[in-house]
Amino acid sequence: MLLTGATGFVGRHLRFALRAAGYRVLCATRSPEAAAARDPQSEWVRFDLDDPESIRPALEGCQSALFFVHAMGGASGGDYPEREHAEALRFRAAAEEAGLRRVVYLGGVTPQGVTPSK
Repeated sequence: MLLTGATGFVGRHLRFALRAAGYRVLCATRSPEAAAARDPQSEWVRFDLDDPESIRPALEGCQSALFFVHAMGGASGGDYPEREHAEALRFRAAAEEAGLRRVVYLGGVTPQGVTPSK
């Protein structure tokens, strides 16, 4: 199972719970070396939605994925809803191409003052 956002608040807690339950969890992050230094027990892979070349290799061998990545970095520019939508679609296309059987998506919190996308 691929866990995107594995270093975020939800992902960080979930990766330990999933591993304790016996699941093999491939933890996805933009900086796998830094993440591995903090948690060498987890298996890390590079994954960056702004770098489409990193998506396919991260999905290899996975049957399911937990999608917990959000475009919070773009929130200050007011393009949060558009980035969030584009990144989710980019991941969906890669997941379909990789033949994933299941994707669990956790929606992001819309920053105050930003209108959610439809």
